[in-house]
Amino acid sequence: MPEAMQAWEVRDGRLDLHTVEKPEAGGDTSVVRVVSAGVCASDVAKLTKEVIPTPPGQPWRPGHEIVGYAADAYGRERPVAINTLVPCGACDRCRAGEINVCPHLRLIGWALPGGFAPFVEVPRAGVVSLPDGLDDSVAVLADPMAVAVHGIRCGLGPPAGRLGVIGGGALGVASAAYAAARGWRTDVLVRDTSRLASVAGILDATIRPLGSVRPGEYDAIVDAAGGKDDTAFVAALDAVRDGGRIVVQTTYHPGVRLTRDLREPIRRGLTVVGSFTFCRKGGDDFRLGLDFLAGHSDWAKPYAGHRYPLDGLPQALDDLCSRRPDRPVKAVLGIG
Repeated sequence: MPEAMQAWEVRDGRLDLHTVEKPEAGGDTSVVRVVSAGVCASDVAKLTKEVIPTPPGQPWRPGHEIVGYAADAYGRERPVAINTLVPCGACDRCRAGEINVCPHLRLIGWALPGGFAPFVEVPRAGVVSLPDGLDDSVAVLADPMAVAVHGIRCGLGPPAGRLGVIGGGALGVASAAYAAARGWRTDVLVRDTSRLASVAGILDATIRPLGSVRPGEYDAIVDAAGGKDDTAFVAALDAVRDGGRIVVQTTYHPGVRLTRDLREPIRRGLTVVGSFTFCRKGGDDFRLGLDFLAGHSDWAKPYAGHRYPLDGLPQALDDLCSRRPDRPVKAVLGIG
């Protein structure tokens, strides 16, 4: 009889802890014992809906920021992070390294079962050993770090002056940290600077109120905020100089429309780049992100410090959505 485990799944629009079969490794898959699973902003947006969406025809087992242990052929475990992108590997985009826009792309934690569970089955190609010296509590930020690397490396290109990063979540701060290390003079632009007090003296970037920005002050802007309306993108339009560049690094909610005249970015000669997840074109963003975390982890520690047990997911979601001054900037399920 197969072993059982407890896992969070969405069935019929409702999130519950269910008893499911423990996965078994297949010919090209590994089973990872999950130690930490991050709860990201996209999880919060979906899992707090009154009726939670699911992929067509199946339950949804969320969790795509996954760190754990994978066994080798001799049963020896090594610490790993999971690259949750599962491209087809055969199309033109995959051959070019642009796996993030593969037309057949699947995501662990959405189309494939995710890591809000003690064990998860993943393709072997997505099991990435942690660099020496990288603690698993920080490695749980590998996914947002890879998204940040992709946006800065592929979306912005070589450093060219002043950069403003809109958004104080893990993605925004990771983007600022990576951009500063690459030579951009970087500011993090947020509504409430007190939320980033824990990283203010660590991050090699200035934290500023978004409302203090002068029109056209920056050569480039990274929009790492997104949201339910176009407020962050409009702020990016105001903050960037004519001829500058905006990288939109996060996904806006469905149905968001631009309230500004479309003529404006065209007349001003702006370059607007959409940056979705991460790629392998000219470099592996996921591995680059892990290596960066291994060498620059101080800023990341406050984002990995709020840990909850597996059955504490509802509390984690409540805390992330609260308006308390001491609410966590990020939540991590400590499972193993």
